[in-house]
Amino acid sequence: MQIRNRVIALTFIASAGLGVHAQSLYKCGAVFQDKPCDTDLQQKYSRVTGSFTKEQATAGADSQCADLGARALPIIHARLRNEPVQNLHAQVEQTPMTRQDRGQQKDLITAVYSRSGSAVDIRAGIETDCMEKKRVSRASANAQNVIVRNGTYTERQAAAEAARASAEARRAAADASRR
Repeated sequence: MQIRNRVIALTFIASAGLGVHAQSLYKCGAVFQDKPCDTDLQQKYSRVTGSFTKEQATAGADSQCADLGARALPIIHARLRNEPVQNLHAQVEQTPMTRQDRGQQKDLITAVYSRSGSAVDIRAGIETDCMEKKRVSRASANAQNVIVRNGTYTERQAAAEAARASAEARRAAADASRR
């Protein structure tokens, strides 16, 4: 009986301890807190890796959007130094990279220069826009999946193929009767 009570007590203590670990932990400069940072860049603690993630300006940014924010930093600093956007575009043209990467880099430059505010504000805007594009893309993909799952698209496609097959059959019959 005493062993059973100890097991129950240990289970209770372990489950109470898990509740503490389920909360998020943010590193704001040298300060650790349980809510996202107000003004500074932050790092969120990852229970998977056991370390803090990449710096990010917004709490909801995933690693790809945080990377985009980090890639925007040199552009943000150039903007704050009042460097013309044309100079940055010219540098991108001279850098060896794929056409797609060149276009993405120019889009990032344009996005940075279209924003105002501090470096953290601009980076937060870039990360937020990235997350919004992902959300819209996922919503669009989900809508396409619903259409295919509900059969709407496949029914239309099947009807069009049946109409084509019927027209081809009529043509074949007409050709056969002429011979």
